Amino acid sequence: MSEYLTHIAVADDCARLASASPAVCGPFRDVIERHSDIVRLGSISRWGDQMTVDGFRRSRDNWPNRKEGDSSEEVLAFLIGWRTHNAADRCWKPRHREINAEWYAAQAAGEDPPPPCDARIYNDLMVFREVYGNGEYEPADPALYDLFLGAHPAGGAVCVDQTDSLMLGVFQRTLLGLQSWKDDGEDLDAWQEKFDERFQTFRIPLWRYSEVFRTPNPAYVKRFVLDNNFYDRQDPLIRLARSVQHGAPDRTIDLSEAVAAAESQSEYAQVLRKGYLYILASSEFFESKIDEHELHRRLDLGRGHT
Repeated sequence: MSEYLTHIAVADDCARLASASPAVCGPFRDVIERHSDIVRLGSISRWGDQMTVDGFRRSRDNWPNRKEGDSSEEVLAFLIGWRTHNAADRCWKPRHREINAEWYAAQAAGEDPPPPCDARIYNDLMVFREVYGNGEYEPADPALYDLFLGAHPAGGAVCVDQTDSLMLGVFQRTLLGLQSWKDDGEDLDAWQEKFDERFQTFRIPLWRYSEVFRTPNPAYVKRFVLDNNFYDRQDPLIRLARSVQHGAPDRTIDLSEAVAAAESQSEYAQVLRKGYLYILASSEFFESKIDEHELHRRLDLGRGHT
């Protein structure tokens, strides 16, 4: 997984733009509306470059024969979210290596600095404020970056440390139960080998987010948010996404013009542009308007971004 709030925000906003676009096919708009949580899940999942085209082909071919409860809609929603993940990575991974070079240099030298880089933290917290109103809007919560949940109504009613450990165990057990390779203990050694192979450590220390949220470094705000024009409320594509989010789409903004203009605007607008165009290309493939070769080209598959 790639658990960054910016990935989720980009997915939410690209989905909003797609839902407002008559150029995006009906099945895409329908699953975005019904399964926004699955779109978000796709947006924080890796390996989309390797499997998305095959996924859209299967989804398209099986769509006429889908049945209630067969997960066809959920799979399509996940694939859409996957596209927005790659859009974000292609824009920000190179940028972070440029503006936060010392963190990557330390990592390359084996010094193992705690992830993520500072630029990513400040970007996430900017999104938390601008897109989610510091937790006012779903799916964020005001206590998201409060390490001890002091701002949460339940924070004073439970022992946070013990509850955290308890829920972590429940969450891990639930995820294990979802694995397709579990064999009910028939071959414990094989199960353990597969578990070790697929186990991924959660490497994001949330205390760093909490610390920056409480006391941001003004120099880092300038360096990672302002100087590189990370987010501009006045960009038409961002304004359109915010208006859709709040239930009053701004009809004065032409989506095609806003997409074209975003190429030279704030970083966040540039990512929304790329993510929307990825969804549009995928929609056209889903409707058989373009072939796999053209889809591969328009999704920038196979191009490095690290």
